[in-house]
Amino acid sequence: MFIGEFRNKIDEKGRLRIPPKLKEDLGTVYYVTKGDNRCLYVLTKESFEELFEKLKTVHHADVEGRNIFRFIISSAKKPEEDGQGRILLSQSLREHAGLTRDVVIIGAGDRVEIWDEGNWNKTNDEGDFDSYLRSLSKYEI
Repeated sequence: MFIGEFRNKIDEKGRLRIPPKLKEDLGTVYYVTKGDNRCLYVLTKESFEELFEKLKTVHHADVEGRNIFRFIISSAKKPEEDGQGRILLSQSLREHAGLTRDVVIIGAGDRVEIWDEGNWNKTNDEGDFDSYLRSLSKYEI
């Protein structure tokens, strides 16, 4: 399970270091793809394969579903680390998430998410944490 919040920076070439506490659980093969709310998802090989299998079940007549399938699968990258442990985030992934320099990398349970720091702060500032907690009651949590 991925947990925690980590502040980091992307260098001028678009390279980023995944925090060791998160990278350890990602394994040696993992994928980065577009996520919701203008963030990036970092998924283990197994999680990405499970997602792919679920997305394959979307009917071809479901236009929105097929578009999501295309956006997620076509944007996915299997990053390789350089000698300093950094991965290169493609320009299209950086643009999707609005990533410039300062980022927040979070453990989000079954995945890692990469956020632009300003977008992460705005998302947290706009949310009503107590209201979110109360809404969990529908899941008996």
